[in-house]
Amino acid sequence: MHILIPIDFSTASRQALRYAAYIGEHTDAQLILLHIFDIPVMTADAYVFVLPQEEIDKIKENHIIHLHQFVESDAQLSSKSLHIKYECICGNASSQILEYAKEENIDTIIMGIQGKCVQPSYFMGSTFIHIMNHSSIPVIGLHSSTRFSELNHILFTYDLKNFDKKTVLKPIIQFANYFKAHISILNVSEEISDFPMLSEKLTESDLDPSILNSEISFHVIQNKDVIEGIKEFIKTQPVDLICFIPREHGMLSRILKESTTHKAAFQIDLPLMAIHN
Repeated sequence: MHILIPIDFSTASRQALRYAAYIGEHTDAQLILLHIFDIPVMTADAYVFVLPQEEIDKIKENHIIHLHQFVESDAQLSSKSLHIKYECICGNASSQILEYAKEENIDTIIMGIQGKCVQPSYFMGSTFIHIMNHSSIPVIGLHSSTRFSELNHILFTYDLKNFDKKTVLKPIIQFANYFKAHISILNVSEEISDFPMLSEKLTESDLDPSILNSEISFHVIQNKDVIEGIKEFIKTQPVDLICFIPREHGMLSRILKESTTHKAAFQIDLPLMAIHN
């Protein structure tokens, strides 16, 4: 497995790195730390001055050194046996992350949410949203305050919409197999009369039936608000990772908005995995 961790040197990206290190330890994955920077451009009247390649190379070397220090200074990482590769490229963060992930056959992207880089123009929160919406591989996001523990319980929030491919839940199954984790499939319905037989609905949705096994349980909660329904579930059931399929105006936009305005009381401060239909 190859895990890409975009690093902007924020506390959120540090938390993402720690989570990636936890995943890497258990899967023997290679961690690729990627920092993306802008090339300084100076203007004077009608002239534009771009740094020569040697200067750009020096900037890149300094960022690589900073990446090494970022890892070495973290006491939580020093005791772990990790396979780490350091990369630094210039350009637009969102496009470069997606391009790198495609070219290097990355399996999973793990990154910080709402972390600010040393360069004010770089905002990891908006970058995460863009990556989540356009990546063809799973993307896991964490806030700087996101708590995580042993990955024993995975929650998949199921909106009853059909899937375009039978293997859509394969990444979740792979994670469950790596960690011997239980998968809870949750639907939040507004009316009791709408409560479906989730296992039947899943197979009707052209899902590979082989994924349905004894390590998967099905749950339905009645609530008009999906977020409140998820909170209700988390109060009574252990959850270590929340997985979902991004939809327009979906769960993640609600979570990110609420986590900003009600952070002190926010109860879904868990790692979030987006998988694509």
